[in-house]
Amino acid sequence: MTIQYSQNEELSIKNLISEVYINSHENIVLQNFVDTAILATKNEYVDKINDIIIDEFPGEVKEYYSFDSLITSHENVLCNTDFLNDLSPVGLPPHKLILKQNCPVMLLRNLDPSSGLSNGSRLICKRFYNNLIDAQIITENHKGTHILLPRIPLQSPEESKLPFQFIRKQFPIRLCFAMTINKSQGQTLKKVGIYLPEPVFAHGQLYVALSRATSANATKILIKPANQENIPRNATRNIVHKKFLLRCNT
Repeated sequence: MTIQYSQNEELSIKNLISEVYINSHENIVLQNFVDTAILATKNEYVDKINDIIIDEFPGEVKEYYSFDSLITSHENVLCNTDFLNDLSPVGLPPHKLILKQNCPVMLLRNLDPSSGLSNGSRLICKRFYNNLIDAQIITENHKGTHILLPRIPLQSPEESKLPFQFIRKQFPIRLCFAMTINKSQGQTLKKVGIYLPEPVFAHGQLYVALSRATSANATKILIKPANQENIPRNATRNIVHKKFLLRCNT
């Protein structure tokens, strides 16, 4: 089902949220977060959705701030702490982590795969301490297991466009009411929302998003209308590399 996009972008996103997470604010049910997610192409859209939901999510806010520092001093790089705090490379948690009890988060590192703590594992926050988070695993074979999550030093990825690398000491998690389409690969969900303020940018990306739910009726799509007159309001462009498909058929 395609959700009508209004001129007010935030209102459109809230309509998508209400369609996907029906009654999850009033009645917090663990299964809502195990089987439901909103997908988007880029982290900036994911962060926008997560910020809207956590703001309306019931409970007291708990904020954790990271400790950022350059790995090595560089003659051509002059960075103060505030500048590093504003950076958000792919694969790193945010400088300011805003959480509430019972909110879902996603692990960003392989901490202990044999115990269910691998990159992409989803958790529910239960209790907060100064340097520890008591969380519960909600996916895979270790569902229901309680763990204590510490802050750890995380290095910015080498493939980022930054001319330097830095260390961020923070809890290795992000909110996951919403996640990127790429992160959702391999997951099966009972209800999926898809937010497309612009078309997908990679081959197979749209297929991955549309195939996460167990049925077509369980998929809600919010598409920002394109400026071109020849494209309907409820349509989006797909990317298909025809040469790749031809090779698969040979």
